[in-house]
Amino acid sequence: MPESERAKLLRSLSSTIFCQALLDELDDSDSQSADLDEAQDMYCEVKLNRYLGSRSNVARSGAHRHLVFDLRDDEFKKSLRVTKPMFESVWQLIRGDVRFAQRGTKPQRDVAVQLAIALEWFGACGNGNSNWNLVRHYGVGAGTVTAYVSRVRQALLQHYGRYVKWPSDIHRAVSSAFHRERYGLPGVIGMVDGTHVCFDQKPHIDGALHYNRKCRYSLNVQVVCNEDKRILMIYTGWPGSCADSTVFAKSPVLQQTSKHFKADQVLLGDSGYTVSKHVITPYKKPAALRPDNAAFNDVHCSTRVIVENTIGLWKNRGMSLKGIRTQVRKKRLCCRQ
Repeated sequence: MPESERAKLLRSLSSTIFCQALLDELDDSDSQSADLDEAQDMYCEVKLNRYLGSRSNVARSGAHRHLVFDLRDDEFKKSLRVTKPMFESVWQLIRGDVRFAQRGTKPQRDVAVQLAIALEWFGACGNGNSNWNLVRHYGVGAGTVTAYVSRVRQALLQHYGRYVKWPSDIHRAVSSAFHRERYGLPGVIGMVDGTHVCFDQKPHIDGALHYNRKCRYSLNVQVVCNEDKRILMIYTGWPGSCADSTVFAKSPVLQQTSKHFKADQVLLGDSGYTVSKHVITPYKKPAALRPDNAAFNDVHCSTRVIVENTIGLWKNRGMSLKGIRTQVRKKRLCCRQ
């Protein structure tokens, strides 16, 4: 976030006070002491006022905030990207989170409203992802929208491991049996594919490394799912210039194969991945031209397309993933399984 004019002025006054105090140590004169007092008074005045100039009210309405929960089911889903029962489930999941507890004299707005604002923000991309759209609809401030989105995101992440997790031995055996009977591919427990979460602006740190083959700045995200389109693992944190095979090779799934696979269990990946004991890819030309290999590739493709559909569903629900408008300015540990 860019530095405000108030922050710049405070930083400048702080430097001035330091220099004046240093001069006073060298030469104790009344004129310099007066300058120091003036700078200190000005610093205190700015510090006590949150805004430098007078503020003007922005025309807004809170009507949508009161009407959104009375929308028809189809309208509700178009607006918040989830059904009403699903919204109720998520609300019940996070409503008791400490982030929504009252910390001052003024109580927080209803958790349901905060969740609705966050879901609309997650489900929009481009200009629709602007805070000002939500400001007009919900009658809240732009900074309030950011605060609500941050609270909801952090509250949801507390339950990440409960819903996105590697399958147990029993679930892997069920997946293996399904693929053997349905496609004739024994040992398959899931599919892996990579996708890019793009930034609308070049990151300030290592921006060139995030430039991908589609001429956009992004993070490479590895996704593993099963036959039910249930996401089993998400691994990210690598810049968009990295190949899928490179990123996935560094993931916990391949770094700790004994924990995630039995001897005969594998994942299906596209030709961008390296063939290994636990990753099966289609044949490449000229071997793919042989009839038996071509038949295998057809079965492989019809099975692996499930992960592409899963990523498509995920991004269509959370459309903000198609273009994140946040400016990346800091290095932060973000690799997550």
